[in-house]
Amino acid sequence: MPADSARLDATGRVPLPDTGPVTFSAYVATPPSPPRSLRLTVTTETATGTTLSTHDSNPVTPDPTGTRLTLTLAPPAGAAACRVALTAPSGTAATVTTTGWQVEAGSIATAWSAGGGAAVVLVDSLGVTYPLPGSFATTLTLLEA
Repeated sequence: MPADSARLDATGRVPLPDTGPVTFSAYVATPPSPPRSLRLTVTTETATGTTLSTHDSNPVTPDPTGTRLTLTLAPPAGAAACRVALTAPSGTAATVTTTGWQVEAGSIATAWSAGGGAAVVLVDSLGVTYPLPGSFATTLTLLEA
């Protein structure tokens, strides 16, 4: 993280559920020397992108082998999406290793896994017919569960 911004922002907006708390979590690690405190930041927005609120986690000095940071918040009325970031104290350059960012409904961060945002689908049909005799093509039709 450069000292002038001390902030690492995720690109894009994350849709928020209509009700209930939301938890943002990320795995982070920093070198042991000098120690660096980090925070998670969530900025909630309306559907048109107007900022409603900004929430910061308590500062944490991650372990060199990795620490999971979490921030749970109740989005304000009218919040349709959020932006997430990892922030450090202003004016402090930091080397940070991070992975496994996720925003999820609920007040507890669940185990991270790749592709967790994909829709659950079932095979609806699997056809191998083709309009030309002697030719074959496979058509897979999925049904969202």
